[in-house]
Amino acid sequence: MPQALRQSGAATAVDDYIEICEAVKLSSKALRTLRWNAQAHWSKQGLAQLRPPSSSKGKPTWWLHRSVDPALARCIDRSTREDRDAESLREKYPNHIVDRALLKARWLQQWRTACRSASPGDTKLDVAKRIVAEAKQAEGDDFKISVRSLQGWDKAYEMLAPNGHILGVAGLVDGYSGNSEVSRSPEAIEYFYSIYHAGNNLTIKQCHTRTLRKAKSSQWRWPATVSATAKWLEKHDNLAVTCLMREGDSAHNKKYMDYLPQDYSDYQPADLYVTDHHQCNFWVTDGRKQFRPWLTAVQDVRSRMIVGWHLGPSPHQAAIISAYLMAFRDYAIPDELHIDNGRDFTSKLLTGLTKHERIAYRKLHGRNYEEAKRREQAKVTCDSSKFDGITEELGIKLIYAIPYQPWSKGTLERWFGTLDCQFSNTFATYCGKSVMHKPQVVEQLRRGYSRQKRKQLKKQFGKDWPKHAALALVDQSAVQTLEHATKALGEYLDIYHSTAHSADDMMRHTPTQMWNTAVRLKRAEPSELLSLMQSRGVYKVRGNGVKVNVAGRRIGFGSGNAALYKYMGREVFITLDPNDLSQCQAWTAEGQKRKFIASLLSNKLIAKGTSEDEYREALANVNRSRKRMRNSHSEAARAARTVEQEMHHDRVEL
Repeated sequence: MPQALRQSGAATAVDDYIEICEAVKLSSKALRTLRWNAQAHWSKQGLAQLRPPSSSKGKPTWWLHRSVDPALARCIDRSTREDRDAESLREKYPNHIVDRALLKARWLQQWRTACRSASPGDTKLDVAKRIVAEAKQAEGDDFKISVRSLQGWDKAYEMLAPNGHILGVAGLVDGYSGNSEVSRSPEAIEYFYSIYHAGNNLTIKQCHTRTLRKAKSSQWRWPATVSATAKWLEKHDNLAVTCLMREGDSAHNKKYMDYLPQDYSDYQPADLYVTDHHQCNFWVTDGRKQFRPWLTAVQDVRSRMIVGWHLGPSPHQAAIISAYLMAFRDYAIPDELHIDNGRDFTSKLLTGLTKHERIAYRKLHGRNYEEAKRREQAKVTCDSSKFDGITEELGIKLIYAIPYQPWSKGTLERWFGTLDCQFSNTFATYCGKSVMHKPQVVEQLRRGYSRQKRKQLKKQFGKDWPKHAALALVDQSAVQTLEHATKALGEYLDIYHSTAHSADDMMRHTPTQMWNTAVRLKRAEPSELLSLMQSRGVYKVRGNGVKVNVAGRRIGFGSGNAALYKYMGREVFITLDPNDLSQCQAWTAEGQKRKFIASLLSNKLIAKGTSEDEYREALANVNRSRKRMRNSHSEAARAARTVEQEMHHDRVEL
């Protein structure tokens, strides 16, 4: 018998005969049927041979010719299969990947050979353990092999491709997941992505179901399970393209486009502050209203210290001034301040110029319009010549953020994310970026509201109906007040300032430790700073006093004030403490030095449910105030006429 046939059995056969055990796998026929046909018919026709074993302990084995079954004819000759596979695989994969696959195939064939020549008392598991021990000793620790991996290699080696050929070594390539590469037609993949990348953002299951239905009608290859499609997407999908097609330009740019990193290691504490608004991802109650509060924060970029903040129902100028006052009073006045382009940050009160005036100066003088403004002494037209905005009075250089570039305020934007993960999610009303974020709320909405009820909610609340529906399902006792949230935020900031920071330029120091390294800190007198931060600009005196813009609403002050009545129709300068809206201070708006006029009390409004007696009393007070005003006006006019008559009499006598 040729020496080649006495070597490793099926793996080294050089003719067109296949071992009967392998023929069972390829033809899907019973071993007993093939063995009976080989002994009764095929051996007489020269199509079957009973060959001796490769060792003295083995038993003779039947070998069948490929022509006895069409399934055997499709199998490539094993004597050259591994060489052909290696050549084709090296064109697709790196050499070290192919070498590892060939090494797996070699130890797999040794296990098969050892199983055929094993003694009757040894099981395949015992032989596998012995082969694993030999492989680990021969190949070292870098070669990962176990009994379970041998069994898996055996199945992967014998898997059939769509063309009917055994995969062989290709099935042992690392990362090769069966038929995942060959079970999808290009037309099916293109059709799947045409649905998956559409603007309606269908789920993977919906896209898979539609593609499978189309594949069956068009004779395309596509897997039957959703999990196979999900694993295939996880491995081969271009996430950047998918994000662009499904989520839009904004999300794509934020996740996958490059940006300009900033280095703050050369800054000192209080050199640069950055400020912005952020809507917190939890709900609070204030009176009868439930809302997501707005946080206005001021951060020192070097120490990451939150030097000023204000938590309120809405973002407005009063919140900014309150946060600025905390930062400038309790910490220091910065050299530079990085602000947003919103109207509340760039208002005339804070910067000295309106947005339209700033655009006009920029068109005339370019980027250096601030220096040109100082050279020309372009003051605020409605204020006195001594007031040029809060930041200008304090000598702070303003840096305006680039529109639609959130990374320009990267340290503060990153802290807002930290706040959401460490503070906001501790509230029972935490809602993520949407009220529908909580799974239990979604489930309750799905189970607790019929189609008719949803229509009623949509009609009542419009597109915000899920917000109101979700809040109705939350236990009202768990909704914290705005006052409690403010106190909790202050306690959280104390912990945050004493926690080591992971940024590279922080060197594992806490914000407090980094702030204490400041060499110099610019400060102002508390009384002067308080007076400046309470500025509200110039307002014209009307019949009911002055109406001042505070927190997005107009509040009246000074109704019936005799001192203010003298300035009727003229402008006065108003200062106001945003934490005390019961009164304000009026100053003259003209001249080099302002003069104090009076403290103006807020106008009383007629509330709902006012009794008739209270209404009559309030009306009487207004009438008395009007009478005093008319009398003072008549006396002033009478005195003016008397002086004019005396002057006329003197002119007649002359």
